[in-house]
Amino acid sequence: MTEKQKLLLQLFREVDAICKKHDLRYVMAGGTLIGVLRNEGFIPWDDDVDIYMPKSDWDKFVEICQNEMPPNRAVYCAEVDRNYTNGFPRYGSTDTCAIHKHQIIGDDKAGEIIDVLTLDPIPDDDREYEKYRDHMMIYTELLNISMVVGVRWEISPWRYLYWLFRYTFCGKDRTLKKLEKIMFSYKEEECSRYAMRWGGCPFLFDKNMMFPVKYMDFEGEKVMIPHRTSDYLIWHYGDEWSYIPPHGERESHESVDVPGASYQEVRDEYTPRIDKKRIRRQMLFRKFYCLLMAKGDHKQDDRRRRIKAGVVARDVSARLMRSEKTAETLLKERRSCTKKQQKNCWNLSVKVLQPFRRQRKQEDVFWRKALQN
Repeated sequence: MTEKQKLLLQLFREVDAICKKHDLRYVMAGGTLIGVLRNEGFIPWDDDVDIYMPKSDWDKFVEICQNEMPPNRAVYCAEVDRNYTNGFPRYGSTDTCAIHKHQIIGDDKAGEIIDVLTLDPIPDDDREYEKYRDHMMIYTELLNISMVVGVRWEISPWRYLYWLFRYTFCGKDRTLKKLEKIMFSYKEEECSRYAMRWGGCPFLFDKNMMFPVKYMDFEGEKVMIPHRTSDYLIWHYGDEWSYIPPHGERESHESVDVPGASYQEVRDEYTPRIDKKRIRRQMLFRKFYCLLMAKGDHKQDDRRRRIKAGVVARDVSARLMRSEKTAETLLKERRSCTKKQQKNCWNLSVKVLQPFRRQRKQEDVFWRKALQN
């Protein structure tokens, strides 16, 4: 385990302890969940911890942290700190340094963190989801001027300008509160699904995919995992989620990590050397330009995909004409082959990891006995 992972594990244990003490729900998510299933701990190259937590439980967590939070810790979220530069909240330290790219010109806290992606209740009506999604995009755009998240959904640049003017002339707090009132207006007991609050793409989940939770081991702790874990991972990563990627394809997050220093000390060092106003002005123009061009760019992408699909269709038709088998037969053979490959890969990964898990358990037993003596 790396030094960074040790610190992240300590932060996670604090979150886990508060949640279990006060009956708050969460589930391990993303690459952290894969680590739970595949390694019973961190993926060796992982450098963060992701959990999902329902909005109602997060609100209780924030309230509890006012009295029970350990020293040098903080809740990072826009509802608590209007300088925060992300759409989803975090729990982190204040005496370390992990400044991400979107925080370079910001004034928010930037220590080592646990990502807490909140699950906002959403009604079955898709129009309500679209309303939530559009306001979430604008909310995130206003929080962080250096990111552009609304392009994917073709958020109107003029609508963004409207909210930007409100933000500028009516005040930041007042504008964000208005957007929060719209986004968080749905009651959980009246909704059957969640929107995972991530500015880039607020994914939709059925509530029964996440809860009631199950339990598995993570670095010696019993942690909560989604009720339908396999469905979630296949939905999120595809059928190949259990494959171990080659060394060159292992992804991690980019941040400025300075051991032994706090984020404020690092900021005090570089901030006088940059022109924040000029950078913010350039980012604002860039954001507006990207939103303005999004619809045209998507049309070009769609045209390219149609051309590519036509070429593939003609190629498949030519191959079928040369083959003695029907398309249905070829598809069945391919699916059968794919399932066998997945089963063989899973069996191989279990065989490879089993000795390491056994060795790790033996080491844990040894150190427990040593500590007791």
